[in-house]
Amino acid sequence: MDRASGSIAHPPYFDGNNYGAWKAKMKSFLWSLDERVWSTVVHGFPKPTKKIGKGDEETTVVKTREEWTTAEVTQSTNNQKGLNALFTAVSSDQFEYISGLGEKIPEHRVVKKILRSLPQRFQPKITAIEEIRDMNTLKVQELIGSIQTYEIVGCANLAV
Repeated sequence: MDRASGSIAHPPYFDGNNYGAWKAKMKSFLWSLDERVWSTVVHGFPKPTKKIGKGDEETTVVKTREEWTTAEVTQSTNNQKGLNALFTAVSSDQFEYISGLGEKIPEHRVVKKILRSLPQRFQPKITAIEEIRDMNTLKVQELIGSIQTYEIVGCANLAV
């Protein structure tokens, strides 16, 4: 069996090519480990917290590892299983791309990165989007829909 196809014991390998197929295989692999592993990958693992103080003085703090409940330990373990599978499944080059992803990236930064990464043929659409839309409120899905529409219309015009 080649490394790219994966197995029951090893996740499918991603070398940077054919992301769509790898994504489907990886979802299936993670789910096969445990449905809760997949759920944790999708929803994330919030650090367990507790409330301290009373009334106006009440605040929420992160629990120490020793204070975690059995359910919180299980959720943490599922998170680690998912991370291990993902890290094992990617080449060292791909790992470099994702190793800074522990932080939440603001949507407006993602939108700007997508716009910067588009090929030159999209420049007229990029200019129009930047002139008409507020880059701080534009959602990634809205941007993708707009780009896809532009590409479909552009391809249709070339075929005529």
